[in-house]
Amino acid sequence: MCYVAFDPAAPPLDSGDISSGIWQTLLQRTMGDHLLISSGAQSYDGGPGQILTRGGLINLLMPTISSTHLEMFGLLIGYVLFLGPIRLWYQRQYPQTRRQSWRIILCGILVFSVLSYGVAASVKARSIMNNSVSLLQINQDGTVAHVTTYLEMLSPEQGDVSIQLPEANLTEPIDAQYLDSTTTLNNQTQMESTPITVTYNPHNTNLTLHNSKLWSMNPVISEQDLALQGKLSGHLTLHNHHMLGTIKNNLPTALSDTYVLFPHTFISLGHLEAGQTREFDTFLKNIAPASEQTLAEQIASRAKLPTQYFPYQQKKQPQTDQQHHLALLSVLSGIGNSYSACEGSCLTHAITSKSTIYVTGGQIPDPNLKNDYDPLLIPGAPATLIAWADNPLNGLQAPAVNQLTTQGQHTSFLQMPLSVDYAGSITVPQDSITGSIIEITSFDAGAILPGVYTLSTGNVTFEMPLPQIKKLDLASFTVTIPDLLKRPAGPGSASSLNNSNILTRMYNWQTNTWEQITLTPEDTFTINKPASYTGPYGRILVQLASKGSSQIYFGKPILNLKGQALH
Repeated sequence: MCYVAFDPAAPPLDSGDISSGIWQTLLQRTMGDHLLISSGAQSYDGGPGQILTRGGLINLLMPTISSTHLEMFGLLIGYVLFLGPIRLWYQRQYPQTRRQSWRIILCGILVFSVLSYGVAASVKARSIMNNSVSLLQINQDGTVAHVTTYLEMLSPEQGDVSIQLPEANLTEPIDAQYLDSTTTLNNQTQMESTPITVTYNPHNTNLTLHNSKLWSMNPVISEQDLALQGKLSGHLTLHNHHMLGTIKNNLPTALSDTYVLFPHTFISLGHLEAGQTREFDTFLKNIAPASEQTLAEQIASRAKLPTQYFPYQQKKQPQTDQQHHLALLSVLSGIGNSYSACEGSCLTHAITSKSTIYVTGGQIPDPNLKNDYDPLLIPGAPATLIAWADNPLNGLQAPAVNQLTTQGQHTSFLQMPLSVDYAGSITVPQDSITGSIIEITSFDAGAILPGVYTLSTGNVTFEMPLPQIKKLDLASFTVTIPDLLKRPAGPGSASSLNNSNILTRMYNWQTNTWEQITLTPEDTFTINKPASYTGPYGRILVQLASKGSSQIYFGKPILNLKGQALH
């Protein structure tokens, strides 16, 4: 949503020519990539909480058999021992009872039948299990979070089951059509779902599930805005190729497996106790994209685990908390489930926009390309902090089922955007500054995947803003144009398969003209006199077109800077 405040009746906006130009500019800047989604692209409802891009959560949350079932097994062993070895030992100690053996057996059967009924009823009552994952996206100042909770409950009984969730929130079950990987996901799809009744109260939300079958699985999602007790804060400064950081955990719980994420690289901070402040100084290389590896895969590899770590697909369970955490990162990166409409994971094979999924049907030279979009990063943030809370935060206590506390595993995953200041020599991490579409003059330009485009006629204009530095002494800057026909695996890949057919122009603010730029064999160009091309507000404009109207495939332009941040 874009909020604009001005008086359209005041000059110069009252002029028809100027007014139409302003509205066109606002529309293109606000919509950006969405204007390039083909009108012929199939669109689907992504489901509550974007479940179609996070379908692996259903497997991750699947309750396992409870240890209380060992009570029934123990009772069975006791029954066998009583009728066999214990009865024979007793009759040897007291020979006169041998004639009463049938009575002992009959009494044993009666007693153990009563015990079995009682234990079975007790185990069944306690067999309601639920697991949950809460995703908390915390705001910049670390005091408020938007929480999306995915909950899956196993209910052994037929009939009504009541779930009491703390705090007022928006709660609904996940419809059956979003759980079937073979469904076409059309709105007309009719599949069996569990009827529900939702009651909202000032301090809790009650969800009643009307189960018609025994041993029902009930996936539920809830969303709420939560004011945190305490605060999570961080400050980063990039100084002479070193990332200097301070992370303060003033939340009432410790944090485990804490990471600071950048495009294509990360810094591990480990465990943070409640009230602890962690300072770090890490040499941050200007790392080129790791070929076909997401951040989740890199973190799993660092932990000596397989990339795309998700043991649930092999009917296995994580053995440690860290493994459980890394399995969740894989789910959030699109691993763990696929859908026929997306021909795989909807997160990596389609374009998602809020609650809508667009399947473009387009093909790119390398279908395994990992573009500039990583789902673990918060869009628009130069860095992202992630961690897991060791204990539930306020308002995120485990839900009660039928007024009882049930068994289960409850995970709270935190994400928070971090800003980056600059000092000394500037080296911006790869993909930290990428272009945004501000103008489209082409009738066949299209978006295929997030950050991946194609066209054969006309051109597309990208804008790249300079970092917000009060005193920036910019010596030069380099722009990389990801030509995905020439380098299908993305910038920095070793092989060059084709000559480039991309025509590149840059806007000169002093002459008010577009200048054609010749790319190096590495698909880059460097400007040593940046003042002419940065504009009065630090905006660099790059225009991409096709040579000879041939079809081209490209990613967002990438900006790297060379200069000094002065005090």
